[in-house]
Amino acid sequence: TVRHPSGTLTRNGIAIVNELNSTTWHLYSFIDGDLGIFNADSLKGRFDNVSGLYMATSDLRLKSGIRNIGSVSQQLARLQPRRYVYRSDVAAHEYYGFIAQEIEQVFPELVHRDNETGLRTVSYTELIPLTIAAWQEEQQRNQEQEEILADLQNNLELALVRIGDLENALTSCCRAGEMQGQRLQATPLDGQAQLGQNIPNPFQASTDIPYFLPAGSGVAEIRILDLDGRIRERLRLPAQGFGQVTFRHEGWPAGTYLYGLFIEGRPIQIREMLLM
Repeated sequence: TVRHPSGTLTRNGIAIVNELNSTTWHLYSFIDGDLGIFNADSLKGRFDNVSGLYMATSDLRLKSGIRNIGSVSQQLARLQPRRYVYRSDVAAHEYYGFIAQEIEQVFPELVHRDNETGLRTVSYTELIPLTIAAWQEEQQRNQEQEEILADLQNNLELALVRIGDLENALTSCCRAGEMQGQRLQATPLDGQAQLGQNIPNPFQASTDIPYFLPAGSGVAEIRILDLDGRIRERLRLPAQGFGQVTFRHEGWPAGTYLYGLFIEGRPIQIREMLLM
């Protein structure tokens, strides 16, 4: 049992002195019951008297060159947590931790090599601020991603509004085409062949093409052409008078196509259609 008076500046407590260089460590029992560790009259840390937790000295007044850690996520990802046993442990108890030489390749400042024994020690406590810094990086990335997602959501909502406007415009266009087809069927044509606008237009799977053929027109067909003038499809017109044929494409690419009324191989009328 060692009893000592109070007062840290008087080096009370238990002193451990290296006789070669007089390096001195003190163990000191504080009034509040904590156990303090001093080196050269400077408090290095203390053990809590209730929980036994060790608290390292971290006062601002003792530090200089303070700066942000920076990005460490990729470096932390390179660390390899290990399971191992100590060779001197006859019970072969398994521990979790790191290998000093492996940490040294990533964070050399966390590893200290003892000049007397040559053994390396690891400052595990310093991994805590590094882990927090990496967590803050992740939080920042998550916030940026949330902002990007919010922008995408806004853009999507604007796109949906524009699609709705386009659908309304297409509906109006189709109604106009239907009315044109109705006018084609209702209007006397004085015996002239006529080709109506396809309904609907634009279209996706199929569309109807109205036409009129006067009596004695001969062989008549509707040809579907690309913009280069190549014939992609022929639709034989089965009857004379007012009628319509349905065109269904087989996986054609979207775009603008031409369709025309041909009688005995002669073009009578050419129109455009839009495949979506």
